[in-house]
Amino acid sequence: MSDSSNPRYSRCTNLFVTLLGTGMRIGECLGLRWADVDFKKNLISVNHAISCKDTEAGGYAYRIHSPKTAAGNRVIPMFNDVREALQNEKRKKKNPDWEPFTVNGCTGFIFLNSNGKVYTPAAVFDKIQSIVTDYNHVEATKAREQEREPVLIPKISAHILRHTFCTRLCEVEPNIKVIQEVMGHKNIRTTMDIYNEATEEAKLDRFRALDGTIDLG
Repeated sequence: MSDSSNPRYSRCTNLFVTLLGTGMRIGECLGLRWADVDFKKNLISVNHAISCKDTEAGGYAYRIHSPKTAAGNRVIPMFNDVREALQNEKRKKKNPDWEPFTVNGCTGFIFLNSNGKVYTPAAVFDKIQSIVTDYNHVEATKAREQEREPVLIPKISAHILRHTFCTRLCEVEPNIKVIQEVMGHKNIRTTMDIYNEATEEAKLDRFRALDGTIDLG
């Protein structure tokens, strides 16, 4: 959306690629550790999530907990883009003065902020909103210069990235059970609702493209 070389956004690029390429919930993705990634088998194990809340003394208290539902314990195959993003994150130079970030005895977390701590969901949300705001500002300026209506991005969240992944997966994967397992949906009805919505839109798009190509006379 915006210039990926901008340091305001580039630090989070690998996180966003992972969110959009796996459909993980934000707490699951932020809680991801290197021990959960198998580059040999090309798999990501989702077996916990991380959450945090403000403390009275200032700062945040982090906690590791089980996924939202039992179905949340799952294994997700990695797309090449996700694999590359994680490898890029692994190659990042870490500040030698950082103490290992540990929560409930767990360490080796992948996505760390400039202070060497796991991002909070709120910080990720704010980062997404900053990107959207900056993009919309640039797009509105271009639209005025080109005398056209701007194509603006609505307010989005990490959950929208999850929903987008699921929708795209539904468009290309006919096996509903595979989609349910990858997404960690407890109820297959949730998967079916997204699948029906995605395939309905794909059907409409296909018929728009075919309109006029079939001789009905």
